[in-house]
Amino acid sequence: MAVSRPLLLAVLGLVLATATLFAARGANQSAAGTASNAVVPAPAPTPVSPGPAKKAKDQASPASKKAKDPASPASKEDKARENNAKPQAPENAKPARRRSEPAPRAPRANAALPAGVPAGVGRALRDRQVVVLFFGQGGADDFATAEAVGSLRGLKRVAVFRDGIQNLGKYPGIVSGLGVAQAPAVVIVNRKRRARLIEGFVDSGTLRQQVVDAR
Repeated sequence: MAVSRPLLLAVLGLVLATATLFAARGANQSAAGTASNAVVPAPAPTPVSPGPAKKAKDQASPASKKAKDPASPASKEDKARENNAKPQAPENAKPARRRSEPAPRAPRANAALPAGVPAGVGRALRDRQVVVLFFGQGGADDFATAEAVGSLRGLKRVAVFRDGIQNLGKYPGIVSGLGVAQAPAVVIVNRKRRARLIEGFVDSGTLRQQVVDAR
């Protein structure tokens, strides 16, 4: 069956119109979707008035202000008390110096006694005393000289000893080399253990001066 040419043209025109309509609708939907996906800008924030916050800050409690204020009268008083409680050394104070103690001396009792003399005489010589030895035999001059020797007792750092002339052998450490030949005889030994002989009578004044010179 043959289709007429005018009918065919009408059908083709209908198809083209339909296609054009669908194409236009699709374009409109695509534009609407793009517009819906666009980012909407956020509204600008409304400025807040600082009035209430400032008023709240000004209305803070006096106790908190006092705690934050380092120069408050109470804190100054506390610091003044602490400074007064701490002992302060004077500006010109110097550290005390320790005095060096001298080394203890060895006791003289442990030192050896001089040889050739009795123990008492040896101890006096060891202690660096002036030793006065009187040797007599009972004559008149012996008594007068014995009194002069006795007057020396009590002198500081002086030791006095009496013995008979017959006992010269007990004192070889002193009388050896002096040549004692008679009584009365007085031997004076100084602190350096140097002996001096006085034979015969001697008065107390002369004897005392001899002892003073030997000290």
